[in-house]
Amino acid sequence: MNRHPIIIEILKYKPLFLDTEFTELRQSASLISLAIIADTDETFYAEFTEVEFDKLSDWHKENVVSNLFLDKPSTKPRKSQRFFRGSTEDVTRELLGWMQQLSKKYEGQMFQFWADVPHYDWVFFCELFGGARALPSYIHYMPMDIATLLLVKNIDPSKDRMSLLKDVELKGLKPHNALFDANIAKEVYHKFLLK
Repeated sequence: MNRHPIIIEILKYKPLFLDTEFTELRQSASLISLAIIADTDETFYAEFTEVEFDKLSDWHKENVVSNLFLDKPSTKPRKSQRFFRGSTEDVTRELLGWMQQLSKKYEGQMFQFWADVPHYDWVFFCELFGGARALPSYIHYMPMDIATLLLVKNIDPSKDRMSLLKDVELKGLKPHNALFDANIAKEVYHKFLLK
């Protein structure tokens, strides 16, 4: 198969799929939840306990808060998953440990993050480490955008992602849950990157 040089460059990196849910579309927003999924299904999912839920908009309460699940006793992650609920400091510590383990597993391969319209997600993710310049050396500084991938493939980037993935079912998860949305980004990447 004759691949475009940009695709060859992208495939040099280990993709990780990121999604976050946050309190508002402002620089001063706070994270509600965060999910990262490797293309080999290793998963990190966290919910932040410092959120002032009573101050959130009705939309957030109905669409985001209602989809949080770590305070429910039925949550049982699989072996390759790490679920965590805690303060920003505690989540960051857990995330860093998970990322270090993943880096060792893949022998120091550089990770490149993919997200769907990652403008806020990437800034909030980087802030967990103290800013983009403080990212671990195994994380590529430049995130890739699923919406741009669709645009390049001549697909309307505003099209509902589930309509592009008719054969994908994520049991127990709903849109506006970070774990659901990160999984959708992963599925779109695999369906359209090499198409």
